[in-house]
Amino acid sequence: MIPREWLTLGLMTTGTSSAGEAKDHSDELWRTLVVNRTSEGKDPPTSYLDAMGWAIDLRNVNGDIHTAELIRQGKPPWMVEFLKRVQEIIWDKRFFTLANARELPYHFGIAPSRAKVGDLIVILLGCRVPVVLSPLNEADPRCGFRLIGEAYLDGMIDGEVLGLKEYVRCRSGDITDIIESSEGFCLL
Repeated sequence: MIPREWLTLGLMTTGTSSAGEAKDHSDELWRTLVVNRTSEGKDPPTSYLDAMGWAIDLRNVNGDIHTAELIRQGKPPWMVEFLKRVQEIIWDKRFFTLANARELPYHFGIAPSRAKVGDLIVILLGCRVPVVLSPLNEADPRCGFRLIGEAYLDGMIDGEVLGLKEYVRCRSGDITDIIESSEGFCLL
């Protein structure tokens, strides 16, 4: 099931362009629901975009997309392939929006169901995917963090962090700049 709330959060306009127009996040939504990969780990076909639109048109009376029911109907095959991939990905996951997404190229993602408000989505150098860290003591984050699991943010799964201006600025300085601008984490 793709809950109506996920669709609402994923399709709502979460920012404005320089011309003041609303942004469309539908591409970001379908890529997030399949973590921008097929079951074989390849780039998704363009039919996934069409399948997402079709599935949205076939929402149930509650506004949810009932993936199992649509798969059971069995047509068209490209939609079934898309929905099976969605099921693989969203099982035991939760949808999240970023609190400070206005200036970022991404706005929402999926994380383990144990993730909660106040957790951090971070990219640890040497790790190929973003991860969720939960503070052990919300009043004092210096107490350390618990690793909750992998997260998916569209546009941050294939090393794109290396191109962000904050990282480039840090990387182009000397080693002192890197140490001073980095944060340390204690994982338990």
